[in-house]
Amino acid sequence: MRDWLSGKALRLEKGMYNPITSFVLYVSLCIQAEWDKAGGRTSVCRLIRPASEADYKPHDSDDNTRIDIGLCCVRPDGPTTVASAPMPYHKLVAVIEAKVHGTDYKGAFPQLYGYIRQMYQTQHDLRYAWGLVICGHEVYVCHFGSDKAVSSRPMDVTTPKGRHAFIELLVSWSMCDDSQLGRNTTIEHLVDLDCWRIDCPDDEDRSSGIDTSYYYKTVICHADHLFGRHTRCFLATDVEPTAGSELEPKVVIKDAWAFAERSIGEDSHDEVKILRKIRDVLSVSLPAEDNIIYPEIVVGGRVWLSRGDVDIEDSTDTVYQGVKFADNSLPRFRVHRRIVLSQIGEQLHSVGSVNELVTVVCDVMRCHNAIFEHCQILHRDISDNNVLVVRQGDGTARGLLIDFDYALDMSIEKLRTPRPEMTGTLLFMSINNLHNWDVERTVLDNYESILCLVCWVATAGIGGLPPRRSEELEKLPIADWRNGTIRTIVNAKSAHFGSFSAFEKFITDNFNGVGLANSASGSASGEFAKGLRHHLFNNRSVDPKCRGTSYIEAQEVQSFRPGSARDFFRFSANENRHKPKDINPFEQRAKEGNVAAIAKDLHDYITEYWNFAMGQQKKDEQAQKDQVALTEN
Repeated sequence: MRDWLSGKALRLEKGMYNPITSFVLYVSLCIQAEWDKAGGRTSVCRLIRPASEADYKPHDSDDNTRIDIGLCCVRPDGPTTVASAPMPYHKLVAVIEAKVHGTDYKGAFPQLYGYIRQMYQTQHDLRYAWGLVICGHEVYVCHFGSDKAVSSRPMDVTTPKGRHAFIELLVSWSMCDDSQLGRNTTIEHLVDLDCWRIDCPDDEDRSSGIDTSYYYKTVICHADHLFGRHTRCFLATDVEPTAGSELEPKVVIKDAWAFAERSIGEDSHDEVKILRKIRDVLSVSLPAEDNIIYPEIVVGGRVWLSRGDVDIEDSTDTVYQGVKFADNSLPRFRVHRRIVLSQIGEQLHSVGSVNELVTVVCDVMRCHNAIFEHCQILHRDISDNNVLVVRQGDGTARGLLIDFDYALDMSIEKLRTPRPEMTGTLLFMSINNLHNWDVERTVLDNYESILCLVCWVATAGIGGLPPRRSEELEKLPIADWRNGTIRTIVNAKSAHFGSFSAFEKFITDNFNGVGLANSASGSASGEFAKGLRHHLFNNRSVDPKCRGTSYIEAQEVQSFRPGSARDFFRFSANENRHKPKDINPFEQRAKEGNVAAIAKDLHDYITEYWNFAMGQQKKDEQAQKDQVALTEN
């Protein structure tokens, strides 16, 4: 350690591990001594200790990267030694990336980003994260929020000022509140019950200051991205478990950091408000015979933290406390929000057949249509993560649309925003959305997202077929929907959707299972996808100027029904050859009359296919029962 602090050059990166860990351990022992001396009557909350091993791969990592040094917490009134086993990500408070030379910091930061992503993924009570980059004798402290990673100026440990600053950081981490270390104090691990307790607020009754407590063991959605909303989902119950009892989930809890207005009253994008409106309106206006599943909120609101006798709203204002970034900008305001939904579902990849996939997708669009018709709410972020498979008592798969973070209440937005914003996941975004034109986003953009979703899931693999490996997917044309720049993505989608022949050649012919003996998954899902594309891009109910992505090569008949074959299509390479070049088909399509005409055709198509797929599910279930009975006999 003395050589490192004196400025002596170290030749190997591994040669830095011992001096750094010795320094951190020395500071920790000094704090421990002061705590012992005062008989525990100090504000020390924890001791920051280096993990027992350096240069190791945590066992809960989803890749093969090795971290240089991990820092963890131990209680000053408990065992103060760190377990000898390699420390997993879910127990780390910070990670150190070390480099020999001071000029290596540009390569160190990207490596640290990967480690922090792993911490977010494995620690579901982590609000923001800390990390250190040490290059030679210079220490950078890094803070990772929802939208940016910021770094301090270097602290040179060869100088008294630099050593003082580094020690001050370690002491602050030892004495600060858990929430200031990035922990979510409204989530508590109940060791004796082997589960977690999470407190869920209710904005409608915030004056009471009483949250509803839920209990969970299962995390169905991890925050596996470095930046963003850091959405996590838990299967939970409001029944407090007892030692040795089984925990039976009744609800799904969504925990996320969403963009918001500072005032709840002015926040028209508030997902809690939107879900309450959906629940209140559809519960009285939706006929039971429509058999539509929609999200039903139980409670929800902004998370509040307790610091002493004061409750404070958990937001980026609380995290940064007025600190500005290097460009003198303030962080964009996000609020920590928690929502409890009554339905429990599985992720989309759990569908077991093409009939289940079609049923789920049609359910989602029937739900979306009902929400838009009765509530004037537009979802704007349809993706594979926002669709749940809900199993009914007989095992039938149904679909549920969730995650209304980016939804718009069009009754508040007066049906049109001055400048439509680009929202969603690139892979599933509509062409109009990707272009970010000053063209109104409509329900047709969401239908196009559903089409992209069907194509992606069917290409990756469903229905009992072995899923395609990521390396194989990257070689297919559909990979261009998520790789490269926005310009290359929009060009790829425009080309693939531009004609029936292109769509078939580049997309549906590559659905998993196409061409395999005894596999109907690829062909059946392909017919469904072709019908969606036909109604969206070559709908005969509207003027030719509203059709296509630019110039359409295939002339298609209007009729397309479940189980139809290729002879429903005929081709003409000269279709729309007289269309003026200055016509934007998406701008024309977004006009109210055209939206209504296309949406009606799509609604009828979806409803017919839903009835067809539901019937096929029943037949499949009966066939399985008959097979079991035959085997038993």
